[in-house]
Amino acid sequence: AATALQKAGKKKSANSAAQQLESLPAFVNLAEQRDRSFARNLVATVERRMGQLDKVLEFCTDKGYPPRGKHAPLVQAALRLGAAQLLFLDAPPHAAVKETVDLLKIK
Repeated sequence: AATALQKAGKKKSANSAAQQLESLPAFVNLAEQRDRSFARNLVATVERRMGQLDKVLEFCTDKGYPPRGKHAPLVQAALRLGAAQLLFLDAPPHAAVKETVDLLKIK
């Protein structure tokens, strides 16, 4: 989901993050339909609520938002995904935080 958001965020990309998501091997190879559905819903929620998510994240950070630096697009996508899970998708807080942290560890 973070990769799809990053790719869609590039100015050259005309595709939405949801379209980007559908073409990613990691998404296509998800075994469970419910995992694919959750990923679609998560990406759609981030796209739909991006302005609200960015305002909340800006309010919650003291080092400035959006992040800056080499990994800024990934960090921004991960923060948006985590915040969307917590604020709009009723994901268990421990799961949303764990998945967001794990995403940043991988990259």
